[in-house]
Amino acid sequence: MGTPVAPSKASTWTPALTAYPDGRSCPGFDAWPHGLRNRPEALARIPPEEIVSRLASRPVTYLLGEADVLPLGVFDTSCPAVAQGTSRMGRAIAFHAYVNQTLHGRHALVVVPFCSHSARCIFTSETALPVMFPR
Repeated sequence: MGTPVAPSKASTWTPALTAYPDGRSCPGFDAWPHGLRNRPEALARIPPEEIVSRLASRPVTYLLGEADVLPLGVFDTSCPAVAQGTSRMGRAIAFHAYVNQTLHGRHALVVVPFCSHSARCIFTSETALPVMFPR
């Protein structure tokens, strides 16, 4: 069974959160859907600060497949996507760390054992069910 990783109990390793240094050679790294610049009209009406504040203040749990570490299937390999990580697992861990460390969120992260990028595996696992349907 997977172990939830609460923000206060995260492992000692955390990704380095720095400004993206290669922005000039990766145009659009901060544009929608990878960033908040040039977002769709419905979201453009909301100031970016409010979008960020809403995200950080909401209770969120990220469910990650332990084996979702290979760029298989429909995997975004664009420069802006790769700037966020080279695997779905890496991207999710980095985003979780960013929200909690930089935006001061209190999001949780749960790694589901033996699952890759499979909704069926994740959402039917003994690890995810109590997260989705707490008693």
